[in-house]
Amino acid sequence: MRLLLLIILLSLLNCVSTKEGHKSGDTRIPYYEQNSPDNNTVYFNNVRDHFEKIGRQLEHDEELEYKSAVFISSLPPIADVYLDGIHVGKTNVEILYVKPGKHVVAFKKGEYENSFEFTFLEGPNPSQLVRLLKKE
Repeated sequence: MRLLLLIILLSLLNCVSTKEGHKSGDTRIPYYEQNSPDNNTVYFNNVRDHFEKIGRQLEHDEELEYKSAVFISSLPPIADVYLDGIHVGKTNVEILYVKPGKHVVAFKKGEYENSFEFTFLEGPNPSQLVRLLKKE
């Protein structure tokens, strides 16, 4: 119980590091920027690498649509993330790349789940902390 309280406190203070060494609340640089071809080449390589890591094959140039990045923490941590019903990654360990706009984002881990409607803007988005609820 004390460990959980410590994790919550550190998350709220943006002091929890992810597996990749980034602090919660940080969006990995480089991020998508209009009018920045060199920066965007690296960003879209990160998008392709992310989707390969989770086993999704993108269509030719489909990565160019994923112009939003966000880091999401959850309680309990390491939950699966579904964007409009499609698995896009896990909370607490990786930056998630999404298409800008409104999406229904669902979180699931064992007997815990929750879903929210998020609006993602182009570029880096503020990190989010979500609480999963026990299924009844």
